[in-house]
Amino acid sequence: MKKLLARLKTRKGIGMTEYLILLSLIAVAAIAVAALFGEQIKSIFRADAKALAGQEEKVGDAGAKMKTGRSDFSDFQKGAKK
Repeated sequence: MKKLLARLKTRKGIGMTEYLILLSLIAVAAIAVAALFGEQIKSIFRADAKALAGQEEKVGDAGAKMKTGRSDFSDFQKGAKK
């Protein structure tokens, strides 16, 4: 009986070790992605924040910056009435 309990405790330790290894691999992958694409992600969020604040920059579909004016949605219904 003692051998069985000792074996179960060992298996729990192995499972925890596997979990920690997997967690560390995910953390390393997340850090690598942030390092590779960090500046691009920052520029997209920066442009989105400016667009929400009503400033001149807006991010397009491909992440390219486009100059737009401030919109007030006055012609919003024109596109729907066809």
